Amino acid sequence: MTEVKSDASRIEAEIERLEAIQRELRAAEAEFAHRTRQVGDGLERLGGADPRLEGEMRALARNLKRNEAESKDLAGKLEKLKIQLAGIGGGTSAGCG
Repeated sequence: MTEVKSDASRIEAEIERLEAIQRELRAAEAEFAHRTRQVGDGLERLGGADPRLEGEMRALARNLKRNEAESKDLAGKLEKLKIQLAGIGGGTSAGCG
């Protein structure tokens, strides 16, 4: 029984850690999206021709794509952990988030 509680505690701690990362990724995504709008507006004002802004837009697009992939991977890990936790009868974290 103690081993099951230990496993549940370990899984709950990992879920909390991953959910914290997920919140950070959401905040970063919002920042990238906001900056993308700003750069897009700047490019529009300049007629779409500014190498510096075009480069920044490409970098932002890469960051958003990477962020999306990390978020998807993280969501899969969280789902597996929550299923695992439910399977051992543990925790209040299952189903949260």
